[in-house]
Amino acid sequence: MRHRPDRLWAAPMFRPTPGCLRAIVVLSVCLSGCHSIGPATIGRDHFDYNEAISASSKEQMLLNMVRLRYGESPMFLDVVSVIAQYSLEGSLSANAPGYDSPNTLFPRASAATRWTDRPTITYAPRTGQQFAKTLLAPLRLDAVFALVQAGWPIELTLSTTIRSINGVLAHDRPGDAAWNPLFLQAIDIVGRASIAGIGAVRRDGERMIYEIHEAGGSAEGTALVSELRTLFDLDPQTDEYEIVASRTRTSRRQIAFGTASVIDVLSILSAQFEVPAEHVALGWTFATVAVEGPGVDPDGRPPIVVHSGSALPDHVFVSTFERGVWFWIAEGDYRSKRAFSFLVTLLSLAEAGASAGPVVTIGAGGP
Repeated sequence: MRHRPDRLWAAPMFRPTPGCLRAIVVLSVCLSGCHSIGPATIGRDHFDYNEAISASSKEQMLLNMVRLRYGESPMFLDVVSVIAQYSLEGSLSANAPGYDSPNTLFPRASAATRWTDRPTITYAPRTGQQFAKTLLAPLRLDAVFALVQAGWPIELTLSTTIRSINGVLAHDRPGDAAWNPLFLQAIDIVGRASIAGIGAVRRDGERMIYEIHEAGGSAEGTALVSELRTLFDLDPQTDEYEIVASRTRTSRRQIAFGTASVIDVLSILSAQFEVPAEHVALGWTFATVAVEGPGVDPDGRPPIVVHSGSALPDHVFVSTFERGVWFWIAEGDYRSKRAFSFLVTLLSLAEAGASAGPVVTIGAGGP
């Protein structure tokens, strides 16, 4: 009898059951779902990054105002871009017992997934020419009146941003807390005229015009118009006066406004912050300045009330930690919150020509 060589043993081919096939298909679909993760992240991350950037901007503003109060130079670090890159990768493998695994009685399968989140945040400090232009240069007059037209209180806006009207200075000396009474009178009458609808600002091409309306010829309106023209020494033969960004004017048909710089505004308001008595005793800073004028309550309450202490209260609008002490604005102090938000907006308006604001780009990678 002829000898036959031993035949290699081979396990029977694995034939997946219908249920197993369905499971494999479902798993494959799940692993390939990475194509839809991009849209799902927008609703969450768009608001998360927005909230984080907004909170850090407020804290940075308060920190720099506290630094000015202690004689330091401010430093602003801008968030230039935020790039969030996501990827979800999956793999699936399955085989049946055969020649390579003769003793395997069951099919083998494996699956793996990998989730990756790579946020990249770019910061840029304001230095050199950009710093000087944003913080040291006088504010643009059109930006100031844009705030008024947007609904900001006119007395708060003008008293904060304007340092002279027709040559009348807000303070006799730079950094002086005492207001010039004539300047306060000018701010008051402009505010009353605006509320009564007698005085308004409009654009005429590149020029800004201050219009005077007689308010229907009422006795109160006529008296207010007369007071306005007398105080500003305006030409009574016209109802339109050009607004110019200057300390002085060249005609009685002009009203000259000299604007403050951002750092000047921040310095004056930070002088009214509450600071620990021991810091004043040590010479780290000066005592809180009590001022009178537009935006200040009769009891001496400043436009922005900033508290200080060793611990934070339960509800805080914005806070910062400096020199071992917390400084904060209370959540329940609406007036201070609005005035502080005014400062953040004012700084944004002063950034004309600077780099673009934060950009959030969410990319979704796939297998």
